[in-house]
Order: sequence, then C-alpha cells, then structure tokens
Amino acid sequence: RVLAELPGRGLCTLQESDRVPEQVVFTDFCGRRAFYAKFTKREGIKALRMIRDYFKRPAGQAKLEAMRAESKGDDTRYVLILCSLLSEEVYPLVLQHLGLPEDPHTLHFMIDAMEFVGQELECCTLWLQTELLMRNPGKIKEAYDSLCTLRARL
Repeated sequence: RVLAELPGRGLCTLQESDRVPEQVVFTDFCGRRAFYAKFTKREGIKALRMIRDYFKRPAGQAKLEAMRAESKGDDTRYVLILCSLLSEEVYPLVLQHLGLPEDPHTLHFMIDAMEFVGQELECCTLWLQTELLMRNPGKIKEAYDSLCTLRARL
C-alpha cells in the first residue's frame, strides 16, 4: 500500500484518483537488496574519482579496447559488457573503499547511490570524465546535457 498525509483526511491509503504528494509511505516493501544507500557529495566525488582513475590506467583502457572489439561496433552490446565490468571489478573496489557491504546487485546499488551526480557541478564534471573514458555514448550525452544545464544556471 501507498500511504500519504492528505489535507483533511490525515494519513490514508492513496487511491488511483488521488494526486501523489511529495512524500509517501510504502507498506509491505519487499526490496530485492539487503542494503540501500545514497552517497553524500563527498562519497560521490570519491567514487567517481576511483572510477575515473581505474579507466585512466593502461590496464583499464586495454579492457575497454578488448570490450569494443568483442562488441563488434554494437553500442548496446558494448554497454552491456561495460556494465558487467563495472559490476564485477570496478564498483566492488569503490564499495570496499567506502566501507560499504558487497551487494549481489552492485550495478543497481551504485546507480541508486549516485543518482544525484547530474545535479551538482563538480560531480557532474567527474561523471562526464568517467563516461568519456569508458566511451559510453548514451551516458556521455546524458552527462554532457546535465553539465550544460548546470552551467546555464550559473
């Protein structure tokens, strides 16, 4: 059930016709992960720097070259292979460094934990750098667009 504090009604179950307020309460939540977290700005910067540094190294670039060859120019296949590398090799190092537990759904954990990166200038700049190093076309565009939006607000 989804509960919300509604004017004149108090805490009640939302109906299909109700407007969804900014804050809601979920009951009977059955998450698929044992651990959920959102990174602070400092943790996000550290995580992005670690990812960037991993792919700056010759060994990281060599892995990307091998993945590009394996994907035979298919960007979708390349991104799937990249996600596997991130989940199996890169993100576990970040979690360990930050003192967080390992998670069988590392990719989803990291995506959720770093969802704010497009909303803060320093993080967004680092995000773009990592995506450029990883040669991740869709995310390069997303990070670039976010960075342009942030800079336009300055």
